[in-house]
Amino acid sequence: MRFIKRESRKGIELNLTPLIDVLFNMIIFLVIAAGFIKPGISLQLPDVSGREKMEKGDIIISVDHNSTVYVDKEAVEIGKLDGMIYSRLGEGLNGGKKRVVFYGDGSIPYRTFVKIVDVIKSSGAGEISIAHE
Repeated sequence: MRFIKRESRKGIELNLTPLIDVLFNMIIFLVIAAGFIKPGISLQLPDVSGREKMEKGDIIISVDHNSTVYVDKEAVEIGKLDGMIYSRLGEGLNGGKKRVVFYGDGSIPYRTFVKIVDVIKSSGAGEISIAHE
């Protein structure tokens, strides 16, 4: 019996098993580490379980689904809202540190909400409360 001698390759063989193991470990590390990343903005969201009691001097601002603004059940144009709130804040007790309570219909545009809250803040309200159910 004669054995046939084959020529051996004189090239480089790459063993891909260690490379695949390293890649799987990196993927597992990134998946686990991604769960620990905190959001870029730290927020303290309000607790809605308790309800605050309305006080006698609170100013109530309501906006209905037609974006009509009411100050204590009196319809007001958005342009005159600043002066109305400012005058009501000046009439109050506690050195003008009244709370303004905002009631808004769920269908009002966000733009209207932001505009009204901005007017309330610029009028010098001590505290703004947004009513919810």
